[in-house]
Amino acid sequence: PPGSHALPAEDAPPGKKRFAPWVDCLLYMVVGWLAIFTASILLLAGLRSFRFSGNLEPYLNLLPNLAGIALVLAIGLSRSSEAPARVLALRAPRVATLPAVAVSTVGLALLASELDSWMEEVLPPPGWVVEMYRRVLEYHTFWQFVGVIAFLVIMAPLTEELMFRGLFLHRLCEGYGPRRAVVGSALCFGL
Repeated sequence: PPGSHALPAEDAPPGKKRFAPWVDCLLYMVVGWLAIFTASILLLAGLRSFRFSGNLEPYLNLLPNLAGIALVLAIGLSRSSEAPARVLALRAPRVATLPAVAVSTVGLALLASELDSWMEEVLPPPGWVVEMYRRVLEYHTFWQFVGVIAFLVIMAPLTEELMFRGLFLHRLCEGYGPRRAVVGSALCFGL
């Protein structure tokens, strides 16, 4: 039944115990963070040991995120008895919705920019956060620019869609229904 803490045995993959959906989502996030942290430490050690071209650094910044996302998706998909395309909500968008999405994206980007400016005045970020973002988003050559764009335009949306709108939302829907799942998925994304 909705809201129960364990799925019936017939819904769980054979031989695999299922936790409550919210526990699964919290575990996915912790595992993802640990994987990204571990991959980041290994990457930093590798960057200190080996000299890479300055053009490669933006691409190497993608590796920890890819590792974390891949691990979370692999665990989440292995725990589900449904097809990966269904769990991850993979489907082609309706073409008729694309103009509305484009217009709303521009509007939301303007709103986000204004909110960001206001937040920087009211609650300025610590210097180390500003420096971290500066280093991640810095580019001096065309190939570095392509790496930054890949990080911002491919990696971030891919993460959001596959993990939060796909895996997390699906898992939360299984136990709590669509309305609670949307709120839970949004809270996970916010964390």
